[in-house]
Amino acid sequence: MSPIRFRRSKPLAPHEVDVVIYLREHCHLCTQALGVVRSVVGDNFRTIDIDTPGVPAEIRTRYAQTIPVVCVNQVVVGELFISERQLRRAIGQKRRWWHI
Repeated sequence: MSPIRFRRSKPLAPHEVDVVIYLREHCHLCTQALGVVRSVVGDNFRTIDIDTPGVPAEIRTRYAQTIPVVCVNQVVVGELFISERQLRRAIGQKRRWWHI
């Protein structure tokens, strides 16, 4: 199942963005995805470890082979690998060419 691709007409305000990363412990791709997400949205995201007790079996089954999975407002925007460009595009941000 490939991620849904879309274009957003206007950028979302930080309080309108719900970024969730489905991951598991000891996963090097998950560590990379966390770095990318943190560089784009700071600490404005949630993580869900799919191996944690209480996580629905449906989620575990769906994402077991494709983690990390990054979702923005409940839409999958990246599986296995996520780039800053993909994530910025999903939330409607332009790339910053400078750092403050």
